[in-house]
Amino acid sequence: MIRRWIPNTLTFGNLLSGFLSVTVASSVLDINSPQAMNLFLVSGFLILLATVFDGLDGAVARALGVQSSLGEQLDSLADLTAFGVAPAFLLYKISLFQIVIPFSLFDYPKSFPLGMLVAAIYPMATAFRLARFNIGHSPNSFTGLPSPIAGLFVAFFPFFANQYPVSLWIIVPAMLVLSFLMVSNLRYSKVTVTIRSHLTRLRIILFVAILILSFILLKWYFIIVAFLILYIFSGILGILFNILQKIKIGAFSR
Repeated sequence: MIRRWIPNTLTFGNLLSGFLSVTVASSVLDINSPQAMNLFLVSGFLILLATVFDGLDGAVARALGVQSSLGEQLDSLADLTAFGVAPAFLLYKISLFQIVIPFSLFDYPKSFPLGMLVAAIYPMATAFRLARFNIGHSPNSFTGLPSPIAGLFVAFFPFFANQYPVSLWIIVPAMLVLSFLMVSNLRYSKVTVTIRSHLTRLRIILFVAILILSFILLKWYFIIVAFLILYIFSGILGILFNILQKIKIGAFSR
């Protein structure tokens, strides 16, 4: 009985990290204050921490032989908080709050926070993605972009916003693209399955060497985001490759 609660405790760590991310971001009352960006960085880091817990709970459950339907449902609820609600709220506090529609009510100027509705698209897409995963999924691939990958990508926005201007023209399209990819039928490979099937000693040495060199030359979050972007667009590239193959086969069959 105690063994069952070890992975569940890790899942609650995922949920708690997402909740704390929202709480920290909500404490920013003035985006121009000196501590605002530091709080956004902490909020993003808590989403990163949630991905660690999310990666561990399933692995620990399989190692202990205590996988259960209850654990799967808990994991989905935690993921919705950490990789749906928390990233959307973080983006809203960083930038989406600027999207408003002015109107007057009883001769008093008001503004409707349209940015809230824009931000709400993201957790709704996450909820759909998780629900679809729960009712059926392939052991070798994902249908739609996995929500932890999308949430992890969003978590790095404060790291870049801390040094570079990140405007609405970047955040809104990025959020909408991530939402679309999560609810799409694009196929994404499972990284662990792909690595196991293509793993060789030489490739491991080359990968580690390139990774070490990259961390020496670039900032650590640039490396992670680069891998995330490659994975995010791998689903789109896979579709394009299949289309080109069909066109090529069709051309040769004439």
